[in-house]
Amino acid sequence: METHSFAIDVPQGDLDDLNARLDAARWPNVVDPDLTEKGLSLTWLREAAHYWRSGFDWRAAEAGINRLPQFTTQIDGIRIHFVHARSAGAGTPVLLVHGWPDSFLRYRGVIPLLVAAGHDVIVPSLPGFAFSGQPGGPLRLAGVAEQLHALVTGLGYECYAVSGGDWGAGIADRLAATHPDAIAALHLTDVPFTRAFEVDRSSASEAEQHYLAKADAWFEQAAYFGIQATEPTALATGLSDSPVALLAWLGSKVRDWSAAEPELDALLTEVSVHWFTGDARSALRLYAESIDTTEWDGGDGNGGDGGNDEWSADAATNEQVESAGWVAPVSQVPTGITLFPEDFVTAPKEYAERFYDLRRFSIAPTGGHFGAAEAPGFFADELVSLLAEVASSHSFAPTGLATDA
Repeated sequence: METHSFAIDVPQGDLDDLNARLDAARWPNVVDPDLTEKGLSLTWLREAAHYWRSGFDWRAAEAGINRLPQFTTQIDGIRIHFVHARSAGAGTPVLLVHGWPDSFLRYRGVIPLLVAAGHDVIVPSLPGFAFSGQPGGPLRLAGVAEQLHALVTGLGYECYAVSGGDWGAGIADRLAATHPDAIAALHLTDVPFTRAFEVDRSSASEAEQHYLAKADAWFEQAAYFGIQATEPTALATGLSDSPVALLAWLGSKVRDWSAAEPELDALLTEVSVHWFTGDARSALRLYAESIDTTEWDGGDGNGGDGGNDEWSADAATNEQVESAGWVAPVSQVPTGITLFPEDFVTAPKEYAERFYDLRRFSIAPTGGHFGAAEAPGFFADELVSLLAEVASSHSFAPTGLATDA
């Protein structure tokens, strides 16, 4: 697999354009600028936008990111951007998979910790995100999983561990299901929401019933999910044209879903990456396209209204689930679950045991949806401990690595 070294170098003209748009921002006529709506108030937004324009140093942030060893390659005709950090040890190589609304930067604080523990680390930008390209056809979890497997094996690793959160959890779960012989360990920071469609709720324990009810309630109020799944182009048009709109949309989610106030420079670095790469629309494709409805309708392709049915908690009855054969067997891949208490919902241990060969199950003392970024030390310790506990006969030494990767 041919790879090329990569460094971010945003043209000065793009920076000048950003500053001009920030200077020309138009503000909504809210009655109470201090009123917070799901992580956003107009007061916070104006102050953050002012700092983005006058205090934030993109060139310093860019130089900081470029200290990561970054590369690009072509897989299925699509450019894939990735970090490939090598260690001096011979530990299990680790693939880290991000979700939305962040990027490969989710794992920025984790990478050096895993490398210090002796593990090579690969962190791709998902197709459609940041510096990666996007497929012309539907963007599916299954297709992304295959591309990432091709990436890791193309780098010379025959066996590796994978960890993911948010969409990354679903992709990691898929990799363990389709390539169990290649996945030494599976590590998740949430149980993928699609697993809820495989549960006969009449058999659920009290703790599981409580969890599923909370998950149902969360989805009922997650308006952003429905908008991004059904009207992504309308939404992304504003996000692509206005940096303030992008800051409001992404910043509100990061603030609302984090256990503590995120550091503003880190948040603006994340938003700037999305702004300069123009991925507002392509990063939403997973919401509208990620799940092939034939996987959830018994395989006859009659999935309803273009793929929206599977987002509802009652999309399939228990009888349909059983008759269609959707209930997956317990994965044979050794699995660790690391949950963070202020995430949307946290599954009980017995729920995770329905689907996985669970070796470790832990809840961090603090952290929210972006646990790997919020508590990188705890995340790394749990992942390293899982890998240490997993006995494997595989040799993890990479072979045939491209010289510049």
